[in-house]
Amino acid sequence: MIFFGFTGEVKYFTGDPNRPLSLEYESLKEGKYIVSYIGTGVDGKTYKIDNDMVIDNTAPTVANEYRNVHV
Repeated sequence: MIFFGFTGEVKYFTGDPNRPLSLEYESLKEGKYIVSYIGTGVDGKTYKIDNDMVIDNTAPTVANEYRNVHV
């Protein structure tokens, strides 16, 4: 899957060499994911690194408390 910034939307790999990415973005469900980055260095070796990512689409709640303040 390819991530669209930090919006929680992805384009999945299709397995089709003629169209490797899906045409539509899909929203990820909330939860923990592991994002793997794989590349080839100038030395010809393949390198991989994994990073944790959490999708949380729940908006925070904010409480406002107003007080009379006299200066």
